[in-house]
Amino acid sequence: AVFDGCSSGRDAHFASALVGKCLQAALKRLNDDSSVRNFSLFTDELIYQTLMNLRETRDILMLDTPELLSTLIVFVYCPAENVGEIIALGDGFISVNGIEYSIDQQNEPDYPAYHLDTINTTTDLKKLVHERGKRVMVDDMEDISISTDGIFTFELPASTDEPLGFTNPLHYLVHDRFLIHNQAMLPRKCNVMKNKYRIVNHDDIALIRIIKH
Repeated sequence: AVFDGCSSGRDAHFASALVGKCLQAALKRLNDDSSVRNFSLFTDELIYQTLMNLRETRDILMLDTPELLSTLIVFVYCPAENVGEIIALGDGFISVNGIEYSIDQQNEPDYPAYHLDTINTTTDLKKLVHERGKRVMVDDMEDISISTDGIFTFELPASTDEPLGFTNPLHYLVHDRFLIHNQAMLPRKCNVMKNKYRIVNHDDIALIRIIKH
């Protein structure tokens, strides 16, 4: 999963970290629940419980909505069947076996925190995802990436007159297979772009790439 706090909200890092902790708690609970073994139900139940944890935490700590604004993109994968499912609530980027999905809400993401009081069942969650989010099914996992919208902000400094020699940072990160066997592939590639081509991102980025060998 990746999370991105709202820069115009309050304590953006706190919001994204809190949603991540709520998802971790939901996952632990589901792992101990022998009744949830159907993969098609698992992802919805995971997101639903995450938001219920967030709502409960909000009420206990008496937090305001601006303190909870974070996007949420979750990829759940079943190795035994080599299938998966991605749910996105808010801006971000998804790549499934080379097919790209850009989720752009014009820098005004519809954060899950806006809907905490209207989600009371997994049916409510499904409706929210259908109307305001994104659901992508993965039938045969080969190369999957999920990212916050910071992946769109790589650019060369405006002051340089040098040719790029490098035209597509997004493709380099989520499709190119240089350093594929290195667990530090993504940070290494970011260093290459920064040090060799002076291409840097201008917004926080969280990116996960999973490749089936």
